[in-house]
Amino acid sequence: MRLVVPELQGLAEEAPDGEAQAALDIIGLTSRIERKPHRYLLFNGD
Repeated sequence: MRLVVPELQGLAEEAPDGEAQAALDIIGLTSRIERKPHRYLLFNGD
């Protein structure tokens, strides 16, 4: 997650509103999975 979060933050700052909101939502999910062990965030698709 250390590599993904900065990428998402950059995307949230530069992307159009819909994409920026999606990036912020994913950042919220990353904070949830970092708090407890054995949690994973899977990405499907491109």
